[in-house]
Amino acid sequence: MRRVLPLQMRFSWFGLVEWFFLNSRGGLSLLSRFEDEASGFRNAYYRLRGCRSGASLRRWYRVAAKEKAHLRGLGYSLEVIRLYGLWLKAPDREARRARFVAAFDEFQNGPKQLELF
Repeated sequence: MRRVLPLQMRFSWFGLVEWFFLNSRGGLSLLSRFEDEASGFRNAYYRLRGCRSGASLRRWYRVAAKEKAHLRGLGYSLEVIRLYGLWLKAPDREARRARFVAAFDEFQNGPKQLELF
């Protein structure tokens, strides 16, 4: 199986090193799976950064909200989704990426518990 770097990790040395570290054990990591499942969310935020008119902005905010709900339905925590969206608003800020990765690592290694709300 050929592995492809997720789009936002291709242009960052931090992302490249992180990707090789996470995938050095031979299998796809949970973070890579999250990146694949969040492609619609990532696309919506990419479109939002390029929009100028009110109607198209509202449309892409609705799409982003639906994608957030979809990710929440897949079992990802609200904090991880929030930090991922915050990083997608300004992908050049490495501190936001580091906060997202730390929260995702905590989510991945933390105790699994059913959240009602």
